[in-house]
Order: sequence, then structure tokens, then C-alpha cells
Amino acid sequence: MDSKASSTGDRPALGIILILVATFLFIIQDTMTKSISTEYAVPLILMVRFWISMVYALVYMRIKGRSLKRCFESKRPVLQLTRSAVLVLEIGVFVLAIRTLSLAEIHSLFATYPLMITALSVPLLGETVGIRRWLAVCIGFVGVLVILRPGLGVFDAGAVYALACAALFALYQVLTRKVAKDDPSDTSFFYFMLVGFVTTSLIGPFYWEPIDADGWMTLLGIGLTSSFSHLLLILALQHAAASVLQPFNYMPLVWAVLVGYVVFGDLPDMWTIVGAAVIVGSGLYTFYRQHVRKRKPAVVVTPRA
Repeated sequence: MDSKASSTGDRPALGIILILVATFLFIIQDTMTKSISTEYAVPLILMVRFWISMVYALVYMRIKGRSLKRCFESKRPVLQLTRSAVLVLEIGVFVLAIRTLSLAEIHSLFATYPLMITALSVPLLGETVGIRRWLAVCIGFVGVLVILRPGLGVFDAGAVYALACAALFALYQVLTRKVAKDDPSDTSFFYFMLVGFVTTSLIGPFYWEPIDADGWMTLLGIGLTSSFSHLLLILALQHAAASVLQPFNYMPLVWAVLVGYVVFGDLPDMWTIVGAAVIVGSGLYTFYRQHVRKRKPAVVVTPRA
């Protein structure tokens, strides 16, 4: 969920607890997605997920007292549609990636997205990135090579999807920052849900197949955990500044290792751990340098949808 960094920041401890729970729910969502990803077509999974999420969005807007007309009001509608389509595509590619990769592997590679945001902020936002942050970006991608070990026969096609997810999510975050200057976060949220609902409803029926009871329960769980985690993230940003919460955006990697082991018996190998440490360390350093320089507000990044 994209949100402006307009939180009061008066209860940082509560904000941290909320984002920890939110990121944990994102991994539970990913776990359920992985369990069902090979049983049903990706467009069908996405369609049912967005049906459920759209109901949540409508209820949420109703509770907040915002009419549909107000939700549609945007100063940058084309940009809203574009960023929403990018995120919907990212979610679809993520489902493809999680079919073959473990939770730890996919989140180790996905953790490169803050580094990609730094790179994209130059051409798309006109920001200046110093040599130290560029060096950190380069070191972060060395971590990717450590995980993939090209030439050693361990490369998986799912890794391409994972890196594509990171690139798409980075692009989405940068576009979100651009539109956040003109539209409130609720408008951005509604546009994403609407675009996801419409696009998947147009494509999903062509992949329809009977869904058994377990399948419906899993898909319902995916939709509910996705929606509830977004709500917790909104609340976290209301209680703590984005700069306080930003380092905790790497928590999905920790949860992925723990949940992946408990549910699937997967443990990352040493190369994945080393590579992930390099990537996370580089990402935290780029954030630190941007915060220290205080030339522009740090790019507010949020966990994946």
C-alpha cells in the first residue's frame, strides 16, 4: 500500500510492531500463493484475489466516508493507471517466480528493489545520487551474482522472474512517489485495486477451471491476508515516520526463511545467505546515505502488495 510520509510519528514502537505483523502476513500470503501456484493458472489466481481485495477496498472507503466519485478524482489519472498496471503485472510475475523458488530465494533477490529505486530515481525523478550510493548499488548486485552463481549450473529461470519483480516494484515505487505529490494515498490505493479488478476480470475467465474447497479457502486466505496487511501498513505509517519504518522493509526476508523452513522444509544455502546479507547491507547503506545528506526526503518504500 502506498502512503505519503505524513504520519504523526508519535508512537514509533507501535508503528514498528504493526509493520512487523504486516510483513509477516505478506509472507503468509506468499506461502499460500506458493502452495496453490502450480494447481491453477496465474490469471485465475489473480482474478479471485482481486475480487476479494476489491470488496475490501469498497468497505474500507465506505468506512472512511469517501464516495466512489471522490476516489476517482485524480490530478494524474494516466500516471495512476500506469503505476497500478505495473504493480498488477509485478504480482503476476511473482506468482510465476514462486512456483520454482523457495520463499528465502525469491525474497533474497527481491530485496534488490530499494537499490533499483536508487538507480531509477536519477532518470525518473531527477535526483542526484552520489558516488557512495552508486557504489552501494553495484555491491548489492554483486550479492545477486553470489546468489545466482552464474556458470555453476544453479541458475533457475525463476530467478529471472524474481529480478523482474524487483524491477517492476521499484518502478511502481518511483511512479508512486511522483503521483503522491498530487493525489492522496487513498486515491492511489483505490486505483490499484480497480485496475487489478478490471484487468484480471477481463483475462481470468479464459483460464477458468473448477476450484475445489481447499482451493477456495486458500484463495480467500490470500485475498484476506493481502487486504489486512495493507491496513496494518497504513496504521504503521500513521504511528511512525517512514524513515523509522524503512529498515523493517527487509523483514520479509527474515520471515521468509523462518516460514519457508516450517512449512516447506526449505533452508537457504550459505551462498544465498551471504548474497542476501550483501544486498540488505547495501540497501540499508543507500538509505543511510540519503538520510544523512538530507537533500531530499528518502524514497518511501513499502513491502510488496
